[in-house]
Amino acid sequence: MTGMATSAGRGRLTATLLLVVLVLSAAIVTYPAWAGSHTNSYDSVDTSTNPNEIRWTSSTQYISARNHAIERWEFFRGADVDWRPDTATTINDLVFRDYSASDGFCGLYNHRPGQDFINFNINCLGTPDGGSAEDAVATQEAGHALGLGDHELPKWNGVVMDSCATCTDPRVTSPTQHDR
Repeated sequence: MTGMATSAGRGRLTATLLLVVLVLSAAIVTYPAWAGSHTNSYDSVDTSTNPNEIRWTSSTQYISARNHAIERWEFFRGADVDWRPDTATTINDLVFRDYSASDGFCGLYNHRPGQDFINFNINCLGTPDGGSAEDAVATQEAGHALGLGDHELPKWNGVVMDSCATCTDPRVTSPTQHDR
């Protein structure tokens, strides 16, 4: 009887450990970019087929904001990362798209194996008007695509990677020296 109880106990322990490993694995895969500090352990830069390049596609209505973000990061970072629209012969790294939710976010960056997403919340941003809120959100989320994380401390208000891109007045719509 003692041998059976010990065997059953080991089986429960093995099952429990397996469950813990599965939960932790899922948490690591779904860990959002906004929960990090200044750098992410991932980015949208394609190093396998085209080093230092982000191939993107877009289904967003915030076209002006998307273009603003790409132009600002290309100007600021120089030639170290090349942002190019996706073509029929390339592999897409990043998708700009819209979503609608009352989640408290104006934009979200999601890293997924194979393809990342910059999501613009139409509930927060409203109708595209080329305003500074749209530009600030797009530039901040594009920073995540480059591997930068959020700054959570109030002393970092005034940098584009502030965790709340629309909270400062005036809004920061271009990277600063600190955002490197």
